[in-house]
Amino acid sequence: MARAYRLIKRSGERAVLLHSGDLKAGDAVRCGWAYGVVVKTAYTPVTEEVVYVLRHVPEAAVSAAYLHTAYAVLLRGAEVAGESCEKVEPAYPGRGIYTLWGEEYDLIGRGDVAPHLHIVGASGSGKTTLTKVLVSQALAAGWGVFVFDFHGEYGDVLERAPMKIPFCKLNRSALRALLGLHNIAAPPTKLLAYLHYVQQAACSYKTDNIAASIATMVEVLANIDVLQDYCKSQRLDGRGSDLCEAYHAFKRAVGEQRMAMLAHLAKKEQDRIASLQAYLDQAIEALAGVLTAYEEVDASKPVAVDMFAGTLNIFDVAPVHSVFLTYYLQRIAKPDRPTLVVIEELRAISPDESVVRGVLSFLSQVRKFGVRAAVVSQVPDPLVAANSRLVVGAVKSREALSQVKAVAPAAPDYVAGVAKILPRGYFIAIDNAEAVPIRVVV
Repeated sequence: MARAYRLIKRSGERAVLLHSGDLKAGDAVRCGWAYGVVVKTAYTPVTEEVVYVLRHVPEAAVSAAYLHTAYAVLLRGAEVAGESCEKVEPAYPGRGIYTLWGEEYDLIGRGDVAPHLHIVGASGSGKTTLTKVLVSQALAAGWGVFVFDFHGEYGDVLERAPMKIPFCKLNRSALRALLGLHNIAAPPTKLLAYLHYVQQAACSYKTDNIAASIATMVEVLANIDVLQDYCKSQRLDGRGSDLCEAYHAFKRAVGEQRMAMLAHLAKKEQDRIASLQAYLDQAIEALAGVLTAYEEVDASKPVAVDMFAGTLNIFDVAPVHSVFLTYYLQRIAKPDRPTLVVIEELRAISPDESVVRGVLSFLSQVRKFGVRAAVVSQVPDPLVAANSRLVVGAVKSREALSQVKAVAPAAPDYVAGVAKILPRGYFIAIDNAEAVPIRVVV
């Protein structure tokens, strides 16, 4: 028979103080019809009120000055019957996600209306552990898995891969972001047109070292009027200069008419071409070890991509990650199998709200292919929460607590208050007005 823990005090309907000799933080308890979790234990001074409450407990002949107590928050049900609670010790069958009363809880398989998850919690709350369990469950079910691993923490459950951005496959929008021009309201159209020509030329030249090929083609563009005359006499039989070889490759890539137009414009566009050269120099330096010609991460197999691979320069981290995120999201959806996508720290990947909106718009479109996303962050994001089911772990900052209230207005009032005292590995899964306490078992 389960041991009873005397109820010393109730704080409203959601919290109780218990006389305890062996309860510890994280233990689940049942008080009548209400299930709860112990969030802390302490020693409470013995007062006349405490002695009075414990008067019917034979072993409570209190002689000490302090009594060992356990503070429990009730997360399911509201009725506390009688004057005692008991410890709930479910027999968990193994690694997984469970309710406090021991039932397995399927996070990724439920939620037809809002299939995506927004997992929120402070550092140390267990949100990465929760996400790893979701990854393991998806793998066991035969799902595809793609993790944008911002902190390098998924190598124990997935094969890791370095970040790769295939320059030759990027569209104009991605090229714009790559140069850090994605936040400019009126983008420099001519500059981006020149970049597109450089892309065409570099990707038809020496693709084994795409960074060097890009630099060479920008140099050709900057000197195109001079090279037009100088390279006429140069033959491509090995005796011509390297720059003339690149000039002829550029000409083949864009065509003779466009090459003649570029040569005509070059003298008037020197400043613009110099700006393009400066932008590309910064991008190439930032992308050392990341930029490829055509090689990309294999999205057809489960993988965790290290989002800080290579020698990314801090100047271009956000644009680079934005390009990577949007490029691969378009390649993940497979009509023949469901896929779990994990995105860590979306706002850190891209603080640009238009990119965040684009990502969420894409996720809403591919849900029909069975794509489920888990967006993991320390603070709730209103845009993400509006399109997802919220899963809240321990949050400590006032900003995070106020955001929890703001993004889940239909959730029970106690959720934000409970979130600040949840033990590690405990979460509240919110689906409209329903709030279910869950525990991660590893």
